Amino acid sequence: MKEEIKFLKNVAIFNSFTTGELKIIHESLKLKGIKKNEKLFNEGDEGNELFIVKTGSIISSIKTSTGAQREIANFRSGDFFGEMSIFENAARSATCFSKEDSIVYSFHKT
Repeated sequence: MKEEIKFLKNVAIFNSFTTGELKIIHESLKLKGIKKNEKLFNEGDEGNELFIVKTGSIISSIKTSTGAQREIANFRSGDFFGEMSIFENAARSATCFSKEDSIVYSFHKT
């Protein structure tokens, strides 16, 4: 668990937390393996999870007016995403899928 706490300490959203607080957060996180090109969620889905990339790469894209998907972000190890939907209690504003086999932590809104 020591390595996981060290990893979380370097995630921007958690960098001001104490080791004790990070241990509590770690207990609430679930580790998920995501295969290349697998979707985590679609634009318009309910937003009830925050994700942190442990390894790999996650792409965020939006649908353009022509119906094509446009990449808007590439999340790598230590990056987090999905928090806006939780904080604003809003639908997902983008689609996210893995660019390569990846491992992410998920934190589910209760």
